[in-house]
Amino acid sequence: MSENAGAATPGKGSGSEINNRAAASIDDTSMLPLAAAALSYAARGWRVHPLVPSRKIPLWHREDRCPRIGDCVTGHVKWTQRATTDTDTIVKWWTANPAANVSVVTGPASGVWVLDVDDKDDPVRGVGSPSLAALEREHGDLPPTYTVGTGSVGVHHYFTYEGVDFHLGNPASKLAPGLDIRAEGGQVVAPPSRVDDPKHVMAYVVLDPRPPVPAPAWLLDKLRNLKPKPTAARRLAHIDAATPENRERLAAALRRRRAGAA
Repeated sequence: MSENAGAATPGKGSGSEINNRAAASIDDTSMLPLAAAALSYAARGWRVHPLVPSRKIPLWHREDRCPRIGDCVTGHVKWTQRATTDTDTIVKWWTANPAANVSVVTGPASGVWVLDVDDKDDPVRGVGSPSLAALEREHGDLPPTYTVGTGSVGVHHYFTYEGVDFHLGNPASKLAPGLDIRAEGGQVVAPPSRVDDPKHVMAYVVLDPRPPVPAPAWLLDKLRNLKPKPTAARRLAHIDAATPENRERLAAALRRRRAGAA
C-alpha cells in the first residue's frame, strides 16, 4: 500500500485522467465500470475499498482470521484503515479483484454522510419512504443532492458535513422507521455494484450526480437530538452502590455479563 494510502486527497487528478489510467491497468474490460467508479469517487475525496464480488462485506480477512503477515504484521488492519483515495492503491486493488463491488466510506475523512431510505422489508408499501415523506410534509423537502438508487430499491441521499457539529454515527431506524444513517465508522455500497440476494433486484445506480450539499437544518436538529442507545455500563451507572441491596444488584448484573461473554 502506498505511503499516503488512507489519506483523503480531493481532486487528485481529473476524472478522465484517472479513469484512463484504470483502463490501461485492468485487462478485463467487462469489469472496468467498477474500477472506474472507485477512482471517480476517490477523485471526489471519498475514501473507498473493495467488497467481495456480489456481496456487501469487505474483501479483507476478518480480525479473528488475521494471519499477521504483510500489512498486518504488526496487528490487524481493519477496512476503515485500508480505505483510501490513493489512485495507485485503488488501481492495484481492482486489477487483482476486477469484479469487486465498491464501498464508499462515510464520515469526516470522506466529508460525506448518507441518509439511507430503506424499503426492502416492505417493497410494496415501503418503510423508509413513507417515513421520509411524513418528515418532509412537516419540515420541508430535502434539497437536491448526490443521490443513489440502491439494489433493494431504496435511496441513498449524500450530504456534506457542513453543520454537523456533533458526533454522527450509524443509527438504524432511530430517526424514523426505515431511515438509517451512515456516517463515522460506516460505509455504503456504491454504483455500479450489484448484490446477489433476493432483496436486491438491480444494480446500484446514480439517480442525481450533482455534488453533495449540506443537509437541511431540521434534519440536523433531529439527528443532533437522537438519544444514544443505553449501554450496560450506562444502565449500571444509574444504580446507587451505597446500599447493600444495590451492591448485590451490581454484582448480579456483572455476573450475568460475564456469563454471557463466556
